[in-house]
Amino acid sequence: MHVLPESFMMFTCAGVWQPVHWSACDSRFLLYKLYTLFSIVLVYTLTISELMGAILLTQSLEDFTDISFLLISTISVCCKIASIIARRDRVIHLTEMLLEVQCIPKNVRELEITRKFDKIARFTALSCIVLAEATVVVMSTGPLFQKAENRTLPFKSWLPYDSTTTPCTFWLSYVHQTAAIVLCATVNVANDSLICGFMTHSCSQLELLNRRLLELPRAVKLKMKKLPRRLMCNVEAMIVSRHVKHHVHIFKFAENINVIFTPVILVQFCMSSIVLSLSVYQLAVRSANGIQFITMVMYLTCMLVQFFMYCWFGNEVTLKSVEFGQAIYNIEWTSLQVQTSKDLMIMMIRAKRPIIMSSGALVTLSIKSFTSILKASYSTFNVLQRSSHN
Repeated sequence: MHVLPESFMMFTCAGVWQPVHWSACDSRFLLYKLYTLFSIVLVYTLTISELMGAILLTQSLEDFTDISFLLISTISVCCKIASIIARRDRVIHLTEMLLEVQCIPKNVRELEITRKFDKIARFTALSCIVLAEATVVVMSTGPLFQKAENRTLPFKSWLPYDSTTTPCTFWLSYVHQTAAIVLCATVNVANDSLICGFMTHSCSQLELLNRRLLELPRAVKLKMKKLPRRLMCNVEAMIVSRHVKHHVHIFKFAENINVIFTPVILVQFCMSSIVLSLSVYQLAVRSANGIQFITMVMYLTCMLVQFFMYCWFGNEVTLKSVEFGQAIYNIEWTSLQVQTSKDLMIMMIRAKRPIIMSSGALVTLSIKSFTSILKASYSTFNVLQRSSHN
């Protein structure tokens, strides 16, 4: 993909995003469909076995939290897989919106702006995948250091057979859990970096438009060197019209992000609050050895980073859209025609309603939401702690 290649590559590796240039006649088409089915079966069977474990194997609050803190994450991944497959065409349309004429940089300065935000999106995707997969490695290597007679699977779950009867059944179960959790981590990072990457591109387009508006008087002067002065009004109207269309296009782009990813963002917020409280509870209540402690700290870090990314980038889009309205004030109004000034005032009025990244009317992506969820998680943790003491 021409946009956010790292995120789409991770989706492809996880088996949930077939490259768009592959046709049905391509031999790889069928093979990838089979790989997609294989990936879905791996992830969903792990989720089902963990869910059954939470129902059948829990005898205390500690047992329940021990299974549930990872179960909730895998349920979230199942939702993300279903969403990206079902909304594939709409995601492709979203990437194509960034290929519109007004979105393409026109000179070196504009190219520097787009490259700056591309680097931010790339750094976010790569740093998150390193953190996530490192956490998976630490979580999955525990059984390798255990004695054969005391060896247990890395993740508690219910299985329709006894995995300890023979080494073969144990290692098959181990490979299944490890492969599934690697896919879960990859899909999680791919989905989160994709949504945050689209929000980064919204910021990029707003900054491009800011620069173009500030250069409006100079652009008019350059045009007028080749045209008679009586056409000055028409030239300004044409340039402003182009900027208005770009502004409307950015709002549509942000709105499409909200509409396409609303279910995923809503699930993520609901799950994050529960996972954070369960993870902190695990750290605070259970006596853990070195590897267990490191595992839980890394997992909690992943959850915090994942949740913070949504809030940070959503907040950045809102701030950039507010800055756009303020940038119109900095234009050299005195060098423009009266009608052009009136058109810019209309843009200014529209910019007073900033872009809000949200999940319907329930969740707003902002730093304030991040702190609110942390408070809710802490409250849940206190409830769990009191329950365990009782």
